Amino acid sequence: MKISGQFLLLCFLAVLLWGCSKDSTPNLPKLTLKTGAGYTYTNTTIRKAASFKVGIVAEKTKNNLLAYIVDYSLDGGPVINSGNGPVTAAGTVNFESDFNLITRNQAGTEKWIFRITDSEGNLTSKEFTLTVQ
Repeated sequence: MKISGQFLLLCFLAVLLWGCSKDSTPNLPKLTLKTGAGYTYTNTTIRKAASFKVGIVAEKTKNNLLAYIVDYSLDGGPVINSGNGPVTAAGTVNFESDFNLITRNQAGTEKWIFRITDSEGNLTSKEFTLTVQ
């Protein structure tokens, strides 16, 4: 039985393309909000000018963790950066931090967004909305 050169070339190209396809699912860093006593982590109602604490725990997947970002939005308005920073040393596998925050002295809504980014620019976020009364 004779196999044609074109058939062999086609099989080779198919194997080459199939074996070299890039994974389309990014390896996003893992991010969770602390849920223990004293932490705010879900939509809730809170007083004006009230203190609250948010804790984040980030975990490396494929790429090194790079930075954290804390943003908020008031009454559905534009996103405002509250703070950001590096996750300490290069090659960090896990990162954990607590943020002591205060609501504004005005009724309305505050959407808080916590993000972690890795060395490849992948970003994971967690958010909740506070109804300030």
